[in-house]
Amino acid sequence: MIKIIKKSRKNRFFIYKTEIKKKLIKAIIGNCNYSNMTRWNSLIEMYYFSSISSKTSLIFKCILRGSKRGINKFYRYSRHTFLKLVRFGVISGLKKASW
Repeated sequence: MIKIIKKSRKNRFFIYKTEIKKKLIKAIIGNCNYSNMTRWNSLIEMYYFSSISSKTSLIFKCILRGSKRGINKFYRYSRHTFLKLVRFGVISGLKKASW
């Protein structure tokens, strides 16, 4: 599980590192004031970005367990881990409701 979490962190770092460069290249491609050659070279450079660098390839995983299912995106914990942390009072301001 630790290997999967490290790989996910590495992918997120790579995405955030290349995000600004991709936005600049997209702006150049869409701007008609640049010459066609510049826009074409930008399009070719955009083509060579790997598929790992796209935000849609991100998979939200639990920080502690690494599971993919039942993730609370605000806290980034799975529902099982989140419930345990709330029960023990680790997350301040939350308490398990007793019906």
